[in-house]
Amino acid sequence: MPIIKCKICGGDMNISEDKTYGICEYCGCTMTLPKVNDEQKLAAFNRGNHFRMSGEFDKALQVYEHIISEDDTDAEAHWCAALCRFGIEWVEDPTTLEYLPTCHRLSFDLFTDDVDYLAALEHSDGITKRQYQKDAAKIVEVQRGVLATSQNEKPFDVFICYKESDENGQRTIDSTLAQEIYYQLTDQGLRVFFSRITLEDKVGSEYEPYIFAALNSAKAMVVVGTKPEYFNAVWVKNEWSRYLALVKRDRHKVLLPCYRDMDPYDLPEQLSVLQSYDMSKIGFIQDLIRGIKKIAAVEEQKTITKEPARVSYNANTSSLLERAFLFLEDGNWDEADAYCERVLDQEPKNAEAYLGKLMAELHARSQEDLSNLDQPFEKNNNYQKILRFGDEPLIRTVKGYVESINKRFEQAHQAALDAKYKSAIALFNDGKYMDAIAVLEELNGYKDSLELITMYKDEQSKEVRVGSVVAFGPFEWIVLAKNDSNMMLISKDAVTNKKSYNSQHARVTWETCTLRTWLNEDFLYNFSSEEQAKILTTTVINPNNPDRGTVGGNTTFDKVFLLSIDEAKSLFSSNAVRVCHYQGSVCWWWLRTPGVSSDRAAYVNPDGYVHACGLGVDSGSNCVRPALWVNLRS
Repeated sequence: MPIIKCKICGGDMNISEDKTYGICEYCGCTMTLPKVNDEQKLAAFNRGNHFRMSGEFDKALQVYEHIISEDDTDAEAHWCAALCRFGIEWVEDPTTLEYLPTCHRLSFDLFTDDVDYLAALEHSDGITKRQYQKDAAKIVEVQRGVLATSQNEKPFDVFICYKESDENGQRTIDSTLAQEIYYQLTDQGLRVFFSRITLEDKVGSEYEPYIFAALNSAKAMVVVGTKPEYFNAVWVKNEWSRYLALVKRDRHKVLLPCYRDMDPYDLPEQLSVLQSYDMSKIGFIQDLIRGIKKIAAVEEQKTITKEPARVSYNANTSSLLERAFLFLEDGNWDEADAYCERVLDQEPKNAEAYLGKLMAELHARSQEDLSNLDQPFEKNNNYQKILRFGDEPLIRTVKGYVESINKRFEQAHQAALDAKYKSAIALFNDGKYMDAIAVLEELNGYKDSLELITMYKDEQSKEVRVGSVVAFGPFEWIVLAKNDSNMMLISKDAVTNKKSYNSQHARVTWETCTLRTWLNEDFLYNFSSEEQAKILTTTVINPNNPDRGTVGGNTTFDKVFLLSIDEAKSLFSSNAVRVCHYQGSVCWWWLRTPGVSSDRAAYVNPDGYVHACGLGVDSGSNCVRPALWVNLRS
């Protein structure tokens, strides 16, 4: 059976073509699985997962994008691509022992807005889709927490990127060179992010919020390296590749490679095209400082606190601003942005120009349009500049726009919850108890949903009678027996056809047959982890064949089982009600009792008649009608 690596812990998982989710036996997490039909595709998924878990997110993303290029409907490939874009890995919480997502590539864009995540939802359904949504919600929760932390960080002028430790865990020469650069730059009044010092009081905390804040605020990145492999080290490359992406969006940011004891032609291809510094040359540090101070435009008495905007602008910038806002009225976003840039070239702290850039970026023709946007913009860089350089009236105004959007979002969220709440009540009133309970469980305690869940489960237990048809998991079931809140169910229709009792012709019992293994392993993956928890382990007694005495074998302990001959006769009132269908046609279905010999198994024919003589265990003509006991209150 093919092996796929668990996305959470890296453990081996057996998969099959018809299985799109499963539970890892090593970490206990429910995870989605790819649909693979050849070894090459399986190897690609495992290779991508290896790169992602090693922190090589760009390499992993290339693997998944290649899979998508060959099959754009592959939901799992889209999902994995989204994980790579945000640098997602799972880490075990030492307190709860639960695996939680952590984000190594934070972005102001939410994970749930990512194009590949949305494609994964589009091309999946049922439990797989719900698992994607469940995991995405956890990732967004982490994102928001990290973003909230990062917003409290003061901006940096320079970010120093380097490799701290070698393969033996010893400090690298790169680290000592980077520290010397750090001291030289801070002596010049620059605020510098150097992880060895900047993060030393953050031990035990997540570093990503501080790295993300520094990458986004820094006007320059200095990448220090003495070996090509150090420039390409996973976390070093993770930082400078992320900063390069920011450089493409903001022409004022600059990346400066600094090398020593190596040929500049050995720099990574993306860095080799940039102006670089040879750290072995005399005067290197003075040249670097001069270049950075030009970029950062640092004044001798630099302050990092919020600076008020200049209230009066010169005549030239006022005219430019007037033109910019006229372009905004006409919806000419590019021209409006360009004119605002011309203002900032003359007055870098002009808050009105940042307001114009914000409106151009968000396609707002007037200031009031900002309050009607679909998404809040408090993380926007231009908005942050307005808060930094604007006067109190302007700051109060733009904050009011954000508050208006957030209030509308909260109202919409409440309305959505209320609609779900009402739909659950309607489902209950229609007698669809399990559907009502499933909806209420999605509300996470909204109003009295927890109390209603308990009440609905009690009511369901009272209302459901022997012979009732209930929904559980993706199938409909007939209630065969009931004991307090426990019910014995059998599938209303066959769940699969052409399934042999045993994969080979041999003398077997229910305990040793392959159909029992399939039901208690592969078939169980049709149910969510919450649904599986409701399925009870049943003590299954295996009687001998009533006609020939063929030995039924040992008692087994199963989640899912087949009926015996006695049960098939006693739990159905007639042949007519014993008749089973598969996809609209009547069918034969297996029983667990052996036939006239141990290489045969009993079955029910299309007329509902129980055949104790049985068919050969390797016969592929019968369907499967599983039975199980559930506790719907659990």
